Amino acid sequence: MRYRFMRAVGALLLLIVMLAMTGCAVADRLTEVLYPTPDAVPPVNSEAPVPYPDPVTQDQDADQTLNQEQEALDEAYPAPASGRAGVAAEIPTSEETAAIVADGDGEPEEGDVEPQEGDPYADSPWTEAVEDEWGAQFMQGAKDWDTTATVVAHYVDEHAHLDDETLSQQLGQYLALIGDEEMIEPQVRRLSDDLFLAHLPPRSLYLLEGGEAGFLVDGDRVLDICIEGDELGLIFASDSTGSVQPAFVLLRRAEKGIWQPVWMPVGHRDWVTTDGEIRFTGAGLNELAVSGTSFGLDEGIDRVFDECQFCPHRHLSATWRRLGDTYVRQTALTDDASLYERYWEMTERTPYAVLYESLRRLRQGLAADEHLANDQVLRQIRSLELLDIERRFTVVEET
Repeated sequence: MRYRFMRAVGALLLLIVMLAMTGCAVADRLTEVLYPTPDAVPPVNSEAPVPYPDPVTQDQDADQTLNQEQEALDEAYPAPASGRAGVAAEIPTSEETAAIVADGDGEPEEGDVEPQEGDPYADSPWTEAVEDEWGAQFMQGAKDWDTTATVVAHYVDEHAHLDDETLSQQLGQYLALIGDEEMIEPQVRRLSDDLFLAHLPPRSLYLLEGGEAGFLVDGDRVLDICIEGDELGLIFASDSTGSVQPAFVLLRRAEKGIWQPVWMPVGHRDWVTTDGEIRFTGAGLNELAVSGTSFGLDEGIDRVFDECQFCPHRHLSATWRRLGDTYVRQTALTDDASLYERYWEMTERTPYAVLYESLRRLRQGLAADEHLANDQVLRQIRSLELLDIERRFTVVEET
């Protein structure tokens, strides 16, 4: 028993000695790696700095190792005849974009990216605009419509030899880069050798002269224009809730490129143009023919019938003549005439218009004898309760 115990103790001691020797060998190897020469090993508790391997030498060694590994791979896996490795990405040139082939046989399969000839962005309008001096200028003023109008003025000034249609088309191409689908098409109209009228987005009218853009008014379309010396009369229209509303403005040149408004029919309630028209009828700017309908004209107790947009309407017309810097409606009435007396003077005498005016007057206790054929008509009106001021009627048809 004692013999076996002694053998076991001896074996355990031998194992401990072998492990200790192995640990020393590992420590010696680690020391050789960290400190290549014995002189470089610092003594225990030494305050001397620990030297590190030279990074330049280390990088050179790493590059050499990588080159050796690459050469070994090239020998083991030579490239196919096509010159393309099993998985390769060609560097794109100016003539071709990158092509990626997965199987290395030189033939693209389904899902591979085919080379594309030419510049993939060549057809982009933004690329064309950046390469084009005018396109770049238009994009710099994008959505700032006053700046855009100035660029348009410069463009028109330098391309004044072109006709109106060509100018409008070219401007449309430039403005399409910065607009949207609902934006109006620009229109340019030559008024003289160096004066142009431009209808530009969003819905503004400008006079272009000498590379300058002078804002006039907002409008949806230009109907007519008349120039007389340094004065200009502009007839334009706005489309409001389905109705055409012609308008007029008289302008005078203050200086080159700047036109100032002189007169507009603001505050003149007898200027009626709804769904009507304005025309130059006299010599130059001396006279205007103005016409419109009664749609939306009446208010309060003066409104006998509710006239919808597609209902029958009364038609009104008048002549306006220039007096100095204003226009005055031609009338036989005195200055103290009421507004509805002026309306009636302007109204075309249709059966519907006569009935409307008769009821309007009778409801307010005014005389209407001139419109009634006899007393029987008045009795019939009363029997139908048409004089009840609280009642409203809608005209469906005029016969």
